[in-house]
This record gives sequence, structure tokens and C-alpha cells, in this order.
Amino acid sequence: MALCSCLLGFGLVVPSCAAPKQPPVPTAAEIGLTPRVRSPRGTLYVHGSRPPIDPLVAQVLGGKAWDEVLSGAAVGVALEALSGAPLDAALARWRAVVAGYPYPITAVASESVPVDTLPHRLMAALPELEGDLGLVRVRGMDGDLWVLLLGRSRAELPPVPREVSLGQSVDLAGHCSWTVGDPNGGFRTLSGKFEPDQRGEWLLQARRGDEVVATLPIYVGEGTPEGQPIPPNTDARGALQELRGWYGLPELGDEPLLDGIARARLRAAVEGLPNPAVSDQLRAAGFDGVGASGGCKAATVQDCLYALWWDPEDRAVLVGASIGIGIASVESEGQVRLMLVSAG
Repeated sequence: MALCSCLLGFGLVVPSCAAPKQPPVPTAAEIGLTPRVRSPRGTLYVHGSRPPIDPLVAQVLGGKAWDEVLSGAAVGVALEALSGAPLDAALARWRAVVAGYPYPITAVASESVPVDTLPHRLMAALPELEGDLGLVRVRGMDGDLWVLLLGRSRAELPPVPREVSLGQSVDLAGHCSWTVGDPNGGFRTLSGKFEPDQRGEWLLQARRGDEVVATLPIYVGEGTPEGQPIPPNTDARGALQELRGWYGLPELGDEPLLDGIARARLRAAVEGLPNPAVSDQLRAAGFDGVGASGGCKAATVQDCLYALWWDPEDRAVLVGASIGIGIASVESEGQVRLMLVSAG
């Protein structure tokens, strides 16, 4: 579907649309009202609709369902955008974590307008949108910033707390299968309950068949960190050092032997050849064989690393107390391809 230029489907460049019909003018009772928003922080991963708390938002939606938690995520996006952060997929997904929206974010849109006026372009796009809608307006120095997030809920999930105590049991009832990645990069399947036995960040993933329904970071015995795990960075090694700082881990120095293994594995992947077990390559290079490898391909370094970070099985190369990480990269046709090798 063709959406306005202000609406960005992730991975898409969408065309501008024709000028919309003039929307209704806010009523006298609505003009001058300070925007009313939900808190951008939640404690549970939940999902549900209710009437909008801001009358102008209700007018813009025109009867469409307003997802309260997803709208909290939109508040977080708007506040960061007003502070100069790029409004992109990575920011939207992390703010959804903080707000407690459990499902994937499929699109993000924004429109800046004068105070107490309506976002014409967003209103023109709304009739064609399907999915969960989060919509807010937040007041800035020069007017109102409207932010819309579109989410995709494919199956009902039980409420899941984002922060739990060590040993606390979390019920995972429902019609999905669950897997989990632990703070050291370990991976296993779950059967009905999540009972963490270690402090730190865990990653739960719900699937229905081959489809990923939701991926949920869970913080055990600690609070949710501030800021995104992987900020925008064009340099892969710099992004990894920032990620280690986010986890409170020391920086790692260059590891030429690990870089060599990463280059060999990337070359094989590009040429479509099978790679040997990374443990064998690590032993041959003089390491003890404990480690992990992961590859990704995306438009940016940040998107590529996030593809690994959001996967409970592949994220082992990014988390845990590695003694070194090797990196190889190649760019082709507007895409960056990375290969990472860690030694533990």
C-alpha cells in the first residue's frame, strides 16, 4: 500500500501520497489542552486497547482502536526524537521494550505541526493501516510532534514481567512454544515456565510454528538499563565496545587471530561454502575452543548487530564475558555483511 512520505515501513522507501482532504478542525474545548500521554515506562509485557486519553488523538483516530502500551512506547520515541535522536526502527523497538509492548514494531511515523493542530499526513495514512496502533502527540519548543507506531500481534501472550527476582517463576501459559537465551549466551527450550537461575539479561522468544510472535528481554535481579543496547555506529568494533559498556564489561583489545577466523568464515559464507565448527577453528588458533560465531546482513551496522542481539540462539557471540572478538565485514549493493567470532 502507498503511504505518506512521513510513514516509514522498516526496510522500505515509501512514496508520498496525494494531499489529503482537510480534516476537521479541533473544537474550542480541545484547543489549548496540554497533550495527555501514557507513561513511557511499564513493568509488564502486556497488550490491550482503550479509549485515547488525549481528545485530539481520539479525533485523529476516528474510532480506530488505540493500543495503550504501544502508545507509551510512542511517547518514549517522541521524547527522544525531540532531544535529537534518529527516529528509526531500533529506537522504536527499544522504547517498546521499556513501555512493555511485547510484539514486533512494523512501522514508525512522525509529523511535526503547530500547537493544537492535526497531523494531516498521518490522518491520510490511517485508513489503510492494519495492526496495533500507538499514537501520541508530545509538545516541543516549536509545536506538537505526533508519533505513530504500528505493531503486529499474532497470538495472545500471558502478562510477563520485564524485571524479575532470581528464582522467581514466570508462567508462560498459552499456545506458543518458548525458547530462552541466558546471560552467558546459552540457549534452551522452555516448557510452561521460566525460572531463571542467574542474574542478568535473558531473552525469551515465543513462536507459533516457524513464526516469531514476540522476543522479550528479561532482567533478573537488576533493573532495565537506560538507552539502547546498540546505538547508531558505522564502525562494527566501536558498536561492540559500546555494547560491552552497556553491559558494564571492559573494552576488548584487537585480536588478529580471531579477526583472521572471522575473515575466513565470512569468505566461505559469501561464496556459499560450508564453514567448519568454530570450536575447531579456535583450537587450531591456540584458544581453548570455547566461543561462538554469528553472521548478519542488513542496511547498517546497527541493524546487522541487532539481528544477532534479538535472536536467543545467535546472540551468544555478543553477550557473556568473552576474552576477545574477531570481526570481518564486507559491503555490497547498499548492504553491510558482518561475521563475528568470540573466544570465551
